[in-house]
Amino acid sequence: MVTVLQGIDQDSARRPVADIKATKLKVQSGIQGERVRVSCKKTDDLQHLISRLDNPGLQIPLQTINFRD
Repeated sequence: MVTVLQGIDQDSARRPVADIKATKLKVQSGIQGERVRVSCKKTDDLQHLISRLDNPGLQIPLQTINFRD
């Protein structure tokens, strides 16, 4: 049997937010409910951040969703 969880709890969300802030990129990150939201003016910075967060060191699987207004 496999348990599938949707969203991320507050304690688990703190680690990716701390890793994002440690990159020193000009991005804004925050925890909104069960999601970690990241915004930035430059698409290149976001792409760099996504590739950096796709490492196995986080020990939690992340899914990235792109919302463009």
